[in-house]
Amino acid sequence: MTPDAAVLHVGLEARADAASVALDVVARRAEEVLAATKHQGIDEGDVQTQGVALHPQMDERGLRVVTYVASYSMSVRLRTLGLAPAVVTAISEAAGDSLRLGGFQLSTADSEAARNDAAARAVKDARSKAERVADAAGVRLGRVVAISEMPAPPRRLATFAAAHAASVPVEAGSDEVLAHVTVIFEIAD
Repeated sequence: MTPDAAVLHVGLEARADAASVALDVVARRAEEVLAATKHQGIDEGDVQTQGVALHPQMDERGLRVVTYVASYSMSVRLRTLGLAPAVVTAISEAAGDSLRLGGFQLSTADSEAARNDAAARAVKDARSKAERVADAAGVRLGRVVAISEMPAPPRRLATFAAAHAASVPVEAGSDEVLAHVTVIFEIAD
């Protein structure tokens, strides 16, 4: 399966001598990044704030505040993977030096259908393997007594270095949707 969508994890960071200044800078950059995503056609519902933080950075002895660090993180869902280079460039230009790209998670636009298909194939595979073992033991399989699906493993992340590139290439490659099931069969004689 070829990924056709993605989620971009964007972080912004600002440092200043005063906490309010650091927070103002990161808030202004966040507004600029949000405007850039809208300009790129990203739906408002596909951009989500993940966190806002402000903390002092102390000197090496921990006795006095050297600077304040404000951060803002968001996720941007790209329903069309082909938009990724332009969106990354627009975000990079809007964020400037405050940008921290955290990762790029590839997915499929219709992930529910892909998971359902993988689960159906996993159940068929479980029956096939159980029949092979039952045949070796000289018994026949009966009805299904229990079935459960285990959570899917986490999706892989392709990481980006935060760099100001004219256009960052994004290659979909291929991906595999996995399903893990446990099926318990009755033995019928």
